[in-house]
Amino acid sequence: MGLKTDIENAFIESLGVNVEDKGNYPELAQKLTDAIIDFLQVQKFTITQMKSILEVESITTTGDLSADIKSSVKVNKGILTTSGGPTTSDGVISNKSNGIKIPKLKLKKSKGQGSSMTAIGHAYIGDNPVDPSERNDTEEENIVQLVNIDQASKK
Repeated sequence: MGLKTDIENAFIESLGVNVEDKGNYPELAQKLTDAIIDFLQVQKFTITQMKSILEVESITTTGDLSADIKSSVKVNKGILTTSGGPTTSDGVISNKSNGIKIPKLKLKKSKGQGSSMTAIGHAYIGDNPVDPSERNDTEEENIVQLVNIDQASKK
């Protein structure tokens, strides 16, 4: 049923008798319902558990990334050659692809490849604007609770 009806029935049942005349119970139930709703609407609720889809919009590092020269790149008597083609004697590679290898990235918040990492993105609850086929609708994974502010600040 509804909150008002449940409160009204609780009052009537608490009398322990079958009451035909409900008296002021409907008005009292409505006022209690309104008070409860007003109370809940001004409370701060805390997400205590959440699983959400995250869209990472950018990842940057504070430093340069290092690269390894592949074994196919050779220097012979000051002339740099690659298996993909010759180079000029001034050391400039004429075939500029496949000579350098960047290892798998190992990005970390700090002290990772490229020094520190900054990732910027948004977490979405409900409809997913990134991939509509994925949803955040598993109730067990998302919990919102009314937390006593005094207790929460002590943690």
